[in-house]
Amino acid sequence: MNAEARINIRTTREIKNTLSRAAALSHQSIDAFLLGAAFEYAKHILEKSETITLSNAERDRFFALLETSDEPNTKLKAAMTEYVEEQSQ
Repeated sequence: MNAEARINIRTTREIKNTLSRAAALSHQSIDAFLLGAAFEYAKHILEKSETITLSNAERDRFFALLETSDEPNTKLKAAMTEYVEEQSQ
């Protein structure tokens, strides 16, 4: 890994001691321990925010709606126009 960015944090002595002990038990430097733990947690948070979980009934309803061939209504057309304009800025 080619590290180019730096993160500085300040903490209490108690937190640092706890992190240092956990890092030592993991056979890692405190920097590697913190970076690994923070990175995994960040990926978890992002995945959670970017994923929609549906019940079976909700999934069935969603697919049923996708399969209908109704023409877009005025509100949907307006929303699409607004979206396209925002994306082009």
